[in-house]
Order: sequence, then structure tokens, then C-alpha cells
Amino acid sequence: MTAAAALGQVSRSGLAMVEADRRSPNPAVLVRLTRGLGVQPDVWLPVYLQGEPRCQRLVELAKVLFEAGDYEAARLVLGRAYFISRRTGDGRHNAEIYHMLGRVRFETGRYAPALRWFLLFEQKTLHTKELRAQAIAQYNVGITLGKLDRRVEAAYKLEEAIRNFKRMGLTSETAAATLNKANVLLAMRHYSQAGRAYTYAAHLLRGKQFHDDAVLGQAIVTWRRLGAERAEPMLRRVIASNRTRELVRAKARCNLTGALREMGRYDDALLEASRALSSRNLLPYDLLVSLLTEETLCRVLRGDLVGARRPYEEYCRLAGEAGEKDAQDIAVMRILASVLGVTPSRDELPKSFEDAHDERVAAALRVLGSAPKG
Repeated sequence: MTAAAALGQVSRSGLAMVEADRRSPNPAVLVRLTRGLGVQPDVWLPVYLQGEPRCQRLVELAKVLFEAGDYEAARLVLGRAYFISRRTGDGRHNAEIYHMLGRVRFETGRYAPALRWFLLFEQKTLHTKELRAQAIAQYNVGITLGKLDRRVEAAYKLEEAIRNFKRMGLTSETAAATLNKANVLLAMRHYSQAGRAYTYAAHLLRGKQFHDDAVLGQAIVTWRRLGAERAEPMLRRVIASNRTRELVRAKARCNLTGALREMGRYDDALLEASRALSSRNLLPYDLLVSLLTEETLCRVLRGDLVGARRPYEEYCRLAGEAGEKDAQDIAVMRILASVLGVTPSRDELPKSFEDAHDERVAAALRVLGSAPKG
């Protein structure tokens, strides 16, 4: 009992009352105990859901499971809470249920279902006077629209969230919404507006966790507006900073690789790509394939067709395993495949890819145009 109480971070007497069925376990204590004892949610959760009729307690449990990263279990608990809410007609917790279901879907990459739940959450907050809940709903809708490439709507919704966060004096929330809006504007190629948003976000985030994301955004905007030469020192400062997170440092190296390639400095570009790829096990899929695309393109531009085969083949292997693919990288690799004399992947290009005129695709097309005929 003493050891179990320590696992649940609860007193021995409190645990004894739970064991004697004189007290319901607190959701946080329950999750700590089951995880500590190695009992999986699919063992205890069905029993718990059958015996717990209170929406509030179910929502609390879902939040604890969500914070622990157990998204599927959180979804099941929220589904039960939603069923009870509809059956009893008690809608007091509906806003929380909609919000949490949206977050679960968002974290698992299911953005279309997440948007539906976030829109229900936003609609629910409009009937209240809780400005903070309204702003959170607008923020969630905005970032999800951005993931779905509905960028104009995303920018508008994030601007609404920024205004409401400002009215309440919530600096951290304002900074997060501004940074996400800047990312959307950058994707839309509205470089002047994106630059202003990144600058404001960097000001709000000074000394905080995501400051380096805003600084990297400023460097990318500088590259797009003023050229690779002006952006190079900014990108190198992001890489060299001790405060830069490893993921942001890898993103900066990927962008620096592209900038150096654009300047014709292929050896330097390959060096930066190699440094970023040295920790490939820690890189997300989209960043890893972008680096492999850059390496392949740089080697082809140097005339090293033999060396280009290795990153090309690694890219094809990864792309074959992944469900979501970047249209720009697919376009580049299909172009380079004909130069390398290999059979392109069977994956069809997405029906629409608005970044086809990006400089990476343009560089690959130039390579194709200068490749020997026959």
C-alpha cells in the first residue's frame, strides 16, 4: 500500500479509502497509479467509463490522459462524456468537450475533424461572455485552417484571436497567435506583412521558448525579399545561438542549404545539409525529406550524379512509407529522376500544388533543361 500510494502520489489513507470503495479516485491519481503499475488503459478504462456518469469527472480524466500523451484513451473518454451530455440534455460541459475533442484530433494530425469540433467550440463560446474562451476558440480554428491550407481564412481568424488576446493583456497567447499568423502569411508569400508579424512576435517572445522560431521567420522573409546573401548571416546566427532549440537549428540549416545553393555555393550547401542530417533520427518527416531533396539537387548541380543517387533513393524509401507528402519535393524528385536515369516513384503528384513556382522547383527545371539529351 505504501509503494502504491507513492506511485499515485497520494496518501496511504487516501488510497485505502479508494480501495474500500469509500472514495472515487482522482483522475490524475488514477492515471499515475495505472501507468506506474503498467496497467494499460484498454484494461481499466472500459470499467471506469461504465461506472462514471459525471461529465465533469470524465472531462478531467480526458485532460489528464491528453497531457500524458494518451490521445486515443482521451478520445474514448470524451466520446463517453459527449454521449452522456446528449442523453441527459445537460450541455454545461459541451464547450470543454468540443475543445478537447478538437485538440485530440489536431494532435493526431486529423485536421478536418479537428476543425469541425473547434467550430462547434467557437459557436458555443459566442453565447457566453467569456472573451478568453472566444479567443482560444478563434486561435484553434485559425491554426487548424492553416494546416488545411485555407490560409486566407486562417489569417483572418488568427487576427481576431490576436485582437481579443490583446484586449485581455495576455502576452504569451498574443505572441503565439502572431507567430502562427506570420507563418500563414509567409506561406501566402505576403512577405512584408509576414516580416512585420515575425518582428512583433520576436519582441513579445524575447527570452521565451519560441523566440528562435520568430527570428528564423525573419531570416526567411529576408531571404525571400532581399536575397540569399542578406539572409545567410541571419541564418548562421540562429544556428550558432546557444538558446536555439535543436529542431529550429535543423530548420535553419535546411533553409541555409537552400540559400547557399541559390548562390551557387554547392559544397557549402552540402556541408550544411550533412550537419543537419547527422541527427536524422530526431528530425520530423517533412524536414528530413526537404534536406534529402536539397542534397540531391545540390549534387546534381555539382555534376555528381553517382552521389545524388543515395539521397534520392533514401527519399523514395521515406516517401513510400509516409502518407502525407510535400508537393514541391515530389515535383523536384520526379524532375531529377529523369536526369539521374532512374524510374520515378509511382506516386502521382497531388492535384494542386501552389508552390510549383518555388525556387527549388525552378532550379530542378533548369537542371532538366541543361541535361544531356538522349
